[in-house]
Amino acid sequence: MLIEQESPNDAERERLLVVLLRRDQGYALAGSNRGLLSCYQCAGAKGGDGQPDIQLERGVLLVSQLSGSRWFSHAIDRLRWNRARRRVELIGRDITDVDAATGRSSETICNYLTRECIETISPTQVDDEGREIDVPTESRSWKLPKRPLQRLEQLKNPLLD
Repeated sequence: MLIEQESPNDAERERLLVVLLRRDQGYALAGSNRGLLSCYQCAGAKGGDGQPDIQLERGVLLVSQLSGSRWFSHAIDRLRWNRARRRVELIGRDITDVDAATGRSSETICNYLTRECIETISPTQVDDEGREIDVPTESRSWKLPKRPLQRLEQLKNPLLD
């Protein structure tokens, strides 16, 4: 991850995600994206300075971002190098939206390889007086239409959609 050089007047510096592949003679550029990552200090109280958590697990690049304050969102993007198409592709995305005051939340998990999505909705978890109540969650699943996987270069920040 790269970030724009600091400027005294610009707290919203952009971040750039760069994916490199290790080769015998060094590294090769697999892909890059300027719009996927939250900018510096524009992710709200929960997002802090907006720095994502980036991890590599079994060949899958996980990009986790948090944004908001009372109402906040958490996104996890799963990216993988496709050797046949010679590009980095989005293979899954999880989005969670939460109202921290009431506990109301929705979580959508989509696997773009299988085209399967599951949405889980948790209603308000407190009554009118603020006491916790036990409310069951609701889930539904669906299949996405068949379409090509998105390239890293095409992706936008899921917290801004």
